[in-house]
Amino acid sequence: QSAMQDLDKATAATLGEDGVLGILCADRNGLCLSGKGAALPDTAGFAASLAQRAQSLAPDAGAPTVCIYSAASNILIREKDGVIVEIVKKPTPEA
Repeated sequence: QSAMQDLDKATAATLGEDGVLGILCADRNGLCLSGKGAALPDTAGFAASLAQRAQSLAPDAGAPTVCIYSAASNILIREKDGVIVEIVKKPTPEA
């Protein structure tokens, strides 16, 4: 089984989780490796850049998660094992 097949299985499983609208995986250069659902492949470069810049703010803190909240969706971006992962979720209802 190839690495791409493993990546496709993992993204499909994540897309099936409650509230997840889309998932994107990119390399550190912003090349889209996989994109499903509401996560647009065109955003891979932005996601990679945000993950790397967040890491530079706290280099000793491990891999930070960048969270973007809007009325349309919540976007979570994090680097894991050299892969940038962007998850688009349904917006959280305001209290």
